[in-house]
This record gives sequence, structure tokens and C-alpha cells, in this order.
Amino acid sequence: MKKYKVMIAFIIFLFSVLYSAEDNPNDNESVKFVKGYIEKNGKITLLSDLRISNKFSEGLIGCRKNKNGLKYGFMNKKGEIVIEPIFDFVFNFSDGLALVAFDDKSGLTNYGYIDKKGTVQIKLGFVTAQPFKEDHAIVSKPENKMGYIFINTKGEVITKRGYCQVHDFSEGLAAVNFGGRFVKKWGFINSKGETVIYPRFDRAFNFHEGLSCVNIGGYYVDPYDEGHSEFIKGRRFYIDKSGKTVIKLKRKIKKAFSFSDGLALV
Repeated sequence: MKKYKVMIAFIIFLFSVLYSAEDNPNDNESVKFVKGYIEKNGKITLLSDLRISNKFSEGLIGCRKNKNGLKYGFMNKKGEIVIEPIFDFVFNFSDGLALVAFDDKSGLTNYGYIDKKGTVQIKLGFVTAQPFKEDHAIVSKPENKMGYIFINTKGEVITKRGYCQVHDFSEGLAAVNFGGRFVKKWGFINSKGETVIYPRFDRAFNFHEGLSCVNIGGYYVDPYDEGHSEFIKGRRFYIDKSGKTVIKLKRKIKKAFSFSDGLALV
């Protein structure tokens, strides 16, 4: 019996490693050397000694020029390199821009954004950055002591202040933690950086199908999962985009997920 338990544990571990590797195209262990890709009509395109990342996005995919290459660029669906591999890291295109990075001589990573011609549209200089979503991206600068800020596709900062925690924009709004000396509360801002839902929640999640799951009171026990809310004690609610409570959950419900296809798991 013990032998079977060990075998099952090993299989689960192996699956988790393989699955996590699929999710990160920039992890050296996850960028697989593949021979090509297949289309829905069955046509196979073979590549000549390229390493490619997980998937195409907006017609392009991150790649290395050869099996032992250290730099990333992009190729199209014909297998042609359209952006030369000169970057230390690349991320999928979204909203017409791709997040790229260079490591400087001191070992620090600088992030910026390029267009589909490989031209830098938003210059490197961010110490942390995320791909664009709904024409906005989360970034932070070395001189910004306030935390995370949002920029638009022109590189313009849309927020008048920084936030200690943020989520991507979803359905036109972004959940942000306003921070504070004693109490840190979550609220929501719009695409202009304006506060549209006052920060009064101890945890807040992205809007899906017009509703957001929020928490008041208690303490959060799973900070790594943005898809659901799990608090010890406290109360859970679903609010609409005006901040009005639409669904008030019973205290015995410990988990509440975002809505999808008209339903939310609890």
C-alpha cells in the first residue's frame, strides 16, 4: 500500500512539473526544442533548428534562433523570424505590444515594450512589468516608492499615485490596494485612473460578468490565487460596478470564485 502511495505521489509531482513548465515560456526548462507545429487543417510546418515558446499570440510567437541560443525574438506562422533574437526575455503580444527585457551588466532586468516590427514603443526602464491587458499594463519604476502604477499603450502613466497591490484591468475596472500606514484597503479604479469604488474591502478580485467577489473582515489565507477568495472569518460579497452589494454569502462559505458562464463556484 505504501509503495502505491509513493508511486501516486511521484506521478502527481511529475505532472505538476510538466504542467507548470507549459505555463512559462521564458523558463529555460520550459522552452522546448520542437520540430514544428500543426494547423487545424492538418498542415504541418517544420522549423529549422528553432526553440519556440508555448503559443502564438496575435500572429507571432517567441523564439530562439537555434537550439543553443540565449536570446529571444519572434517568428510568424510561416516559420520566418520577423524580430531578431536580441532580448533576454520576451512575453506574448497583447494589444499590439510585447513585453521584453534586457539584463544589464549589474544583473538587473529592465523591461519595456516593442511593436510587431521590433521597434521599442515604450522604452526600457521598468523594474517590474506585466503584459498589456485591456490597453493597460502594470509596471513599477526604480524611483517610484509608492509601488505599482498603470500605463497605457502610449506609455503614459494614467494613475496619480502608486498602489501596494494591484490586479489587471478586467471589464474596464482594476482592483487596487490603496495601502496605508495602519490599514490597507482595496477599491477599484477605471481606465482614467479615477477611483470609482471607494477602498473599503480587505480583499477584492477582478470583475467577471459584471460582478466582483470582495471580502470585509477576517484575514486572507491564499495570496497566490487571484481566481477566488478564501478568508478566515469575515464576510464575502459579490458587488456590481457601482459598488453595490448584489449577493451576500453566508459566513459558513469559506471559498467563493469568480463568475464564469453565469455561475460561480463556492
